[in-house]
Amino acid sequence: MKVIFKHNIKAVASEMKAKKKAIERMVDLEVMKEAHRTHKDLTSATPVRWSGNTRRGWKVKKLMRANWEVRNSTKVMQYLEFGTKAHGAKGGRRLYLPLKASPWRTGYKRGMKWGTHFVMVNRVRGIKAMNIVGKQHPKTNSRLIRHMKTIRQRVAAVKV
Repeated sequence: MKVIFKHNIKAVASEMKAKKKAIERMVDLEVMKEAHRTHKDLTSATPVRWSGNTRRGWKVKKLMRANWEVRNSTKVMQYLEFGTKAHGAKGGRRLYLPLKASPWRTGYKRGMKWGTHFVMVNRVRGIKAMNIVGKQHPKTNSRLIRHMKTIRQRVAAVKV
């Protein structure tokens, strides 16, 4: 007695291919949504001082399918993220430290008052690291893991 098993492998392969494309679309959509949520969180966590350029510097870019990048390439963001150490003047004797927005934008102009618009100092203490991206990273990871679990459950329930 013989038992012959026949199976249409091409039908199974095409079914799996269709399922794979559907999964990739769902994952890409969720990762895109999460990238924009992270962008919103990072933007609101970034402080605004005089111009708001650092806050506006956050950009979302698609690298490839299901790979998105949220970045801020402004110089100030690096200082905010990692902090600075105490330092003094490099070329001159003292550091020019603006106290208001206009001297910060334009530099020293005649008529500006010492102590009101600017001060000259020997050393500055530096700034403490705010760790904005470091604090956001675990939140984004946990949300992505949660979304991937729901996708896995939806895919298991769907018949193609």
